Amino acid sequence: MQRARARRRLAVLPRQRFSCCTCFSYFSLVVLVMSSGQSTRVTSSVDGKDSTGFPAPAVDRAWKVLSGFGSFGFAKAHGAAFARTTYESAWLKTHHPATFFAGLLTHDPGIWPKDLIVAEARNLGVPVLGLDVQKSALDYRVEQLGDGQLAIRLALPELAGSSAVERQRIAEHQPFSSLQDFRDRVRPRRRTFEALARVGALDSFIGYDRARRGDLLAHIQGLGGKALPVGPDQLAFDIELPLPDFYRAVTALDLRGRTQTDVELRDLGLPVSQHQMTRFYPLFKELGVTPASELVNLPGGTEVLVAGVRRATHTPPMRSGKRVVFLSLDDGSGPVSNVVFFHDAQAAIGAPVFRTHYALIRGRTRRTGARGVSVTGEQMWDLLDVAGKVRARQAAEQERERVVVETEAADNVIQMWRRRA
Repeated sequence: MQRARARRRLAVLPRQRFSCCTCFSYFSLVVLVMSSGQSTRVTSSVDGKDSTGFPAPAVDRAWKVLSGFGSFGFAKAHGAAFARTTYESAWLKTHHPATFFAGLLTHDPGIWPKDLIVAEARNLGVPVLGLDVQKSALDYRVEQLGDGQLAIRLALPELAGSSAVERQRIAEHQPFSSLQDFRDRVRPRRRTFEALARVGALDSFIGYDRARRGDLLAHIQGLGGKALPVGPDQLAFDIELPLPDFYRAVTALDLRGRTQTDVELRDLGLPVSQHQMTRFYPLFKELGVTPASELVNLPGGTEVLVAGVRRATHTPPMRSGKRVVFLSLDDGSGPVSNVVFFHDAQAAIGAPVFRTHYALIRGRTRRTGARGVSVTGEQMWDLLDVAGKVRARQAAEQERERVVVETEAADNVIQMWRRRA
């Protein structure tokens, strides 16, 4: 009965390119059925029908491949728990992606960092909305946009350094009529107040004009005194604090581009405005880095440069006793690049493989099927060091060009005076 139920589930899995977070469901289904150590293969069709359009031979081939995991040694209870949860997660992600990601981000997503989950949501077409003191709640919520599309809104606990009391007050007193009303009702500490302004959570008080965030932050930094005590049932005193005509500390320009991404990483732990690797894309183009999304189109043995933020590093025990390092790189183009450093290559890369946050890796593609591809790493560099050297080289070239232009101009002046003389 267990085999029949699991095989029915295998046959009706939706046609979806699952990511690292959900492809484990295939393996879990097999674990459920084969955890007893038996390897009997079910070959009959599922009631002679397949609602997804997959022919019975294709299901049989998939079952044959997956059944090879049957002797992996999982207990039945463990396998059943994985199978049910991962199958239902795969279905939810396919049919209700916004709800799936909102739930996944509210709870601990395991070894994968939240910004990788956010990037995957974007790649699947789910908009991710930043913190907003008017709308954000204590957990991630699904919001309907003007065009009917569903998006997910960041939760208040993502703001680093904020207290539970401050977050609770924000959730209880929403919406706020003005910045003054927000300050009096929430009574945020100065660092929380400034962090909310930096990440755009107070944009509703400046008409959602990102260019004025610097004005707002400068105003908050110049505030003195204490917030007025406001009772829970007291109506808002609807008066707005005027923004200054001068810039005291931070200007709007300081909050754009790379700096804004850094601010979000520091205050939220994840970039909202853009992927943190976007700033490196011009460098990738100059160096000839292959995007992770294009690796699947390359034949095996192709020499490539891959780069990205290091998401996970694993060194599972091997029967041979030689260490193998598995690296997951995220460049923001879609799937995560899987890089493998075998024992011989580790002498060249050394300990930085475990410490480098932004990595540039040279290696060769290794194909493991029609869609399966990884990179066998050979060399590794710190991407920030490489970026610094490229900038230094560009600056030197620009200086040489400037000297040449000035020298030519001086020579022309000298020649002109000689002709006149």
